[in-house]
Amino acid sequence: MPDKRLGTKPLLRTSLTITIAHRPVCRCSLETGKLPGSLSDPPIPKGSWLARQKNAAELRAENKLLRRTNTAMAVASVFNTFIRWGVMGFLGWCVYLSLAALAGKVTAASVVVQFLGNVTISKALAYALGGGGIIYGTYERGLRRRTIAHLNSRIKKLEAAKDPDRSSSKLTKRGETPRTVRG
Repeated sequence: MPDKRLGTKPLLRTSLTITIAHRPVCRCSLETGKLPGSLSDPPIPKGSWLARQKNAAELRAENKLLRRTNTAMAVASVFNTFIRWGVMGFLGWCVYLSLAALAGKVTAASVVVQFLGNVTISKALAYALGGGGIIYGTYERGLRRRTIAHLNSRIKKLEAAKDPDRSSSKLTKRGETPRTVRG
């Protein structure tokens, strides 16, 4: 079909076919604003599979394949939902059986539950802050030691360059006192 802006030369039609297992799944065509015969895009010969329109049988086959794909996706979604909620239900059932087995018996679990029942908000907050402080301090101590180990080689080079006769402090690479020196 002639284009009025370009004279009698038609626009270039570009098509793309996506195949899965040697079967066409999707075909797309797009008319670009480039003239056929330009250096960047060679012209598409008439009668090639890129230039032709889909016939009714191809459209029916594509529609059938799309319906099958959508059905498979819906079935997979239903199975996914059943699995997710089935696992949640199974875990709830396991918790129920665990609690039913412990009913009426004095165990370590009942002692822990009794202790937690006697803990007030202020005590719980104190335990949480104390435990958090210990965890934070341990992490920061390890971070400081890793940083010292990372910077150790550079510092040793600088110290040796400034004073080659300098004696060693006998600290480890991580900045710790060796066990033999501690006594």
